[in-house]
Amino acid sequence: PNLKDDFYLHLLDWSSHNILAVGLENKLYIWNGKLFTVTLVSSLEKKMTEENDYYSSISWNYTNNYLISGTKSGIIEIYDETTLKPIKTIKSFDDRIGVISPYNTSPNIFSCGSQDMTIRTFDIREKDYPIRIYKGHKQEVCGLKWSTDDRRLASGGNDNKLFIWNSSKEEYEEKINAHVSAIKAIDWSPYRYGYLLTGGGTQDQILKLWNINNMTLIDSIDTSSQICNVAYSKISKEFIS
Repeated sequence: PNLKDDFYLHLLDWSSHNILAVGLENKLYIWNGKLFTVTLVSSLEKKMTEENDYYSSISWNYTNNYLISGTKSGIIEIYDETTLKPIKTIKSFDDRIGVISPYNTSPNIFSCGSQDMTIRTFDIREKDYPIRIYKGHKQEVCGLKWSTDDRRLASGGNDNKLFIWNSSKEEYEEKINAHVSAIKAIDWSPYRYGYLLTGGGTQDQILKLWNINNMTLIDSIDTSSQICNVAYSKISKEFIS
């Protein structure tokens, strides 16, 4: 109940510890796949946020010991998996946070994409301000994914643009105009370095496979459908969309 019907949001994330995190309107829940229990982690009703605030993005960090959430009002909350206690609250964005991408090589670093058109990277060990800000999109950032070695960040926006960023600088390396609709579905291949999958929304419906190393398009697949998400398997050379 109360799962928002909004293409741009990321409201489910399943950890390798078999715990599913779900954002339902203004409440954040986890479901334990071993104990079959549901726990309310947080409710925005009890907090001093803007009226009609809701959870707009959910992500576990790569070690699955932190749960990171973003809200419509631009607030980031970080919770400890074991105690479910909040360990940090960050107010850095001017609008809703629709997507979160954690680092793959550090449990403390993650990036968020927002409707304020910016991408911001944070380190839990630092103060509340971002360690890096990426600006390039002209509309909401709705797709975001770090490469397996965290050297590159791919971002997709409601402006139909795909950007490739370098972790060491704030200027984009590549700007790709190959989709004709919002790009929410993004994932890097864990098997071939620099291979990237991207999928377009309602007006596009095309799944594209890129080799970012030499900026070539490897393949295009017409799915005949809006592409909401895409993910590579961790155990076989397959992906699901």
